[in-house]
Amino acid sequence: MVSLHYSVSFFIPMWKIIIGVLVVAILGVLGFMYYQSSQKKLMAPPAETMISPTQAEEPTPTDEPVDMTEFSIEILNGSGIVGKAGEVKDLIEGEGFVVDSTGNADTYDFDKTVIQAGKDVSPAFLKALRASLLNDYDVDTSFDEIAGDSTADVVIIVGKNDADGKSMLIEVTPEAKTTTKPTVTESVTTTPSPTP
Repeated sequence: MVSLHYSVSFFIPMWKIIIGVLVVAILGVLGFMYYQSSQKKLMAPPAETMISPTQAEEPTPTDEPVDMTEFSIEILNGSGIVGKAGEVKDLIEGEGFVVDSTGNADTYDFDKTVIQAGKDVSPAFLKALRASLLNDYDVDTSFDEIAGDSTADVVIIVGKNDADGKSMLIEVTPEAKTTTKPTVTESVTTTPSPTP
């Protein structure tokens, strides 16, 4: 009887050991699989995130001081409206710019006001100059390189459109011609009667 009891008690702990080993093996396999998946996530490149233009904040540039007298300015009337170069001269000199000369452009077919500049003119100067014109004139958004033989650093060609893009040119309508008929008047002349 003792031997029977010994053999039964020997199998019971063995059964517990086998179950324990199986549980440990299963946990080990699951742990290894978890470890492998976490390593793949660490090694994978980060997913690309799309940033819309509204999310990206551009740094605001600090306004650098502008020396309004640094560059020479020439103003040309390209609008065909008498006196526009003088008006622009008065306007920008009121803002502190210095105008060297005024004159007429080669043609009068400019709708927008155009700013032309040499390569050495600073963008801050041009931006300030354009801003001084925007309340009264339709100014082109780009700055062209100086065309022609101007000795000025900056050339402003005044166009005929105001700040709203409407022409300031006053169209003169020809008046209707009226023809007048000469009026015929009868003149009565009296002949003197003979005197007796």
